[in-house]
Amino acid sequence: MGHQATCHNFSATPPAVYPYGVKKLDLSMQRLTLPPKPASAGEPASAAVEYHWRVRHHWVLQHGTPIKGISVSLWLQPERTRECILDFAYVAFDVHHPPSLPVMTDAVRRAIPAAIEAGWDPESRGRPFRFDVPIVAPK
Repeated sequence: MGHQATCHNFSATPPAVYPYGVKKLDLSMQRLTLPPKPASAGEPASAAVEYHWRVRHHWVLQHGTPIKGISVSLWLQPERTRECILDFAYVAFDVHHPPSLPVMTDAVRRAIPAAIEAGWDPESRGRPFRFDVPIVAPK
């Protein structure tokens, strides 16, 4: 009686669905372009700005520590300008189903101005700037 060997292709892209039907967040690099700001009194109009972002980690549950929400890395130019780490609260998204790419993109889009107002300079270099994204109802 012989045994059959099972071959696993580890170089293949993992499935987008975990067992039991739980969807996985997309961890690849994404682009997000913010539209230009119109000119205001005494300030010229600004050009559109393109940011790059990717999910750092999903929800994290460790014994003895509070539950961590989704974390996102954000750059003007990946690995060349100062990174902003956006930490979303555990309750910011549905716990049972990870957010879709459009929902995640909208959340990042809304967090960028708040992070800049809190002191993140996207054009600078240096250690990452960590920002706890306030919980805001989607528009």
